[in-house]
Amino acid sequence: AVLSAEDKRFFTHSGFDPFRIIKSAYVDIKSGRNAQGASTLSMQLARSLWLTTERTWRRKIPEIFITLHLERKLTKEE
Repeated sequence: AVLSAEDKRFFTHSGFDPFRIIKSAYVDIKSGRNAQGASTLSMQLARSLWLTTERTWRRKIPEIFITLHLERKLTKEE
């Protein structure tokens, strides 16, 4: 249920979902605010353990690097 609601392509992406990020950026620009999240489950884990909860695009860059590191070290099942 969590995968279905939060990250449908969890087992097919490498930690971040570029399609989701592009869609989210488009929706945010169109609405003029942070209307939609782009974080995968792996990115949410990285943010909750090592980063702040601020919702900015600036935070996404370190979040992606941490996520890529997590994805190299752990399997999706872990």
